[in-house]
Amino acid sequence: DRWPSQFLSTMPRDYDDRDDDRNGERLSKDVQFINNGEAAFLIGKQGRTKRKLMYASGSEIEIHDPDKGGGESSRDLTLEIRGKREDLERAKMYIKLVLTQRQGPVYLDFDEMAERDDLTLLDVPAECAGYVTGARGVVLRAIEDEWGTIMLFVRNMAERDLDTGSKPRETLAIFGKDMRGRRGSELRVMSAVEEKVEGYYSSKATEYFSDREGFDTDTMKIHSDDYSYALGKRGNTRRKLAKASGCILEYIGGIAYMAGTKKERRRVKDYLGWLCEQRTSRVIVDVKGRDDVTTLNVPRDCISYITGQKGRSLREVEEKTDTFCFMDGDSTDRDTERLLIFGVEEEKRDDARRMIDDRIDDKLSGRANQRGYDRGYDDRDYGRYDNRDRRRGGRDDDRYRSRSRSPPPSRS
Repeated sequence: DRWPSQFLSTMPRDYDDRDDDRNGERLSKDVQFINNGEAAFLIGKQGRTKRKLMYASGSEIEIHDPDKGGGESSRDLTLEIRGKREDLERAKMYIKLVLTQRQGPVYLDFDEMAERDDLTLLDVPAECAGYVTGARGVVLRAIEDEWGTIMLFVRNMAERDLDTGSKPRETLAIFGKDMRGRRGSELRVMSAVEEKVEGYYSSKATEYFSDREGFDTDTMKIHSDDYSYALGKRGNTRRKLAKASGCILEYIGGIAYMAGTKKERRRVKDYLGWLCEQRTSRVIVDVKGRDDVTTLNVPRDCISYITGQKGRSLREVEEKTDTFCFMDGDSTDRDTERLLIFGVEEEKRDDARRMIDDRIDDKLSGRANQRGYDRGYDDRDYGRYDNRDRRRGGRDDDRYRSRSRSPPPSRS
């Protein structure tokens, strides 16, 4: 049996009204015995692993301790899983995978896995496996935390007898019921791999714009002169465009990957295009018919104050409100210029407008700091590739202790 033995024993409970969801649909329940070491591994530091298992599967997971004082191997804890039948089965599998990973390499039947709608398999060059995992798994864990997925390297069961441990590629399994989360995780890993092995994914990519209304991925080339500007310091500009548009945005090589609904993809494509155009000229936008913009007329003598030196004050507003702001290039009024505040959420756009209004009031009332500001163009902190804060260290759980493929030691 390739799965940990505790999953061979279950302890069903009687049905009660807690087993109904809000719509009155009956929920399933499964209760299993686990030991202290397994419980610690599933919970993770501050409960992070358990929360990811719950989010990725869509079920509730609880670990109960009757306080019998058992040791590491004593099966005196119970693991309770509740949810719709398909979510419960999904959670059981994810838990099996995580605990199997604790003991050594994880093997899956790739043909069988191809039928699943909650799994993405991604080829990763073998020399990058440790890089994308990070010291003690910090990189993969950060991606899991952001996107609500469960990620681990797996091997094909069909090749188990032929497995020599040395392959040109590794397979990363990304589990989660939410397609958006899996795609976000996948693109983040692809971006990291591309930084290490240039062209691994981007050399095969071409521009593509889908007509599908639902979730899909568009790809668009970024001119080399625009790349650093579009990325920003530590990837801040890219993340800002993603948040403002509500669309997943990753740069892989010189290609922008935009994943979301058709409306989200078109929105982020507009934002990215305007940003790059902003680098060399004033941008003119026809806002008629758009539902993602709020405008504000700014007195000309307040513009340098509300934008700040090299655009830093305006970027601070953007960061706090998840918006994308710039001055409209088509301004004919002698006394004011129009500020465009873009973002998918109207409430956040209103927050940005209020923050800027307050700065205008400070300037006009004389309360503002009288230091001069150069208006210039927002240079977006020309930056290099976002290294995902790889050197922060720390440990959220014990799922990864090293970059090696050897099983992590047990945690007391």
